[in-house]
Amino acid sequence: MAKKYEWHRVKIHFPYEIREAAKALDCSIATIRNWVKDGLPIVTDQKPYLIDGRDLRAFARERSEGLKWVKPETNAPWNYFACFRCKAFRKPALLMVDFIPSGPEKGRLEGICEACEATIVKFCKADKLPQCSTTLDVTYQSGADTLNDPETP
Repeated sequence: MAKKYEWHRVKIHFPYEIREAAKALDCSIATIRNWVKDGLPIVTDQKPYLIDGRDLRAFARERSEGLKWVKPETNAPWNYFACFRCKAFRKPALLMVDFIPSGPEKGRLEGICEACEATIVKFCKADKLPQCSTTLDVTYQSGADTLNDPETP
């Protein structure tokens, strides 16, 4: 599974051995060796092999930047929910969601991901519901909040 590397911990004016580079980025030595195979510049004139800090930082940053979620460009951004299983922004299946109030002025919209069928959630203010209802089929859940209400007998 891909991960974001802590590239900001790499000092650009410092040369790194492979083991030191792996420790600085909190990854395995095999990861750094694979990066060398993928094009990370390395000084092989003498042993131990060294990696320039500037090159290491740029390579790790490039690998981490590719993992950012990109919200689709659309006129209706409220249609898209973050799906943590797909690691992408997705529409709810059949554009159907439930609004579950968590207070007088706010709540959450719950739906099912159109791609992987996982539960997707988006927090929403109650005054934004008319805007969401133009393209989403919103069902209001009124009794869901009473389970956590301490005043309920």
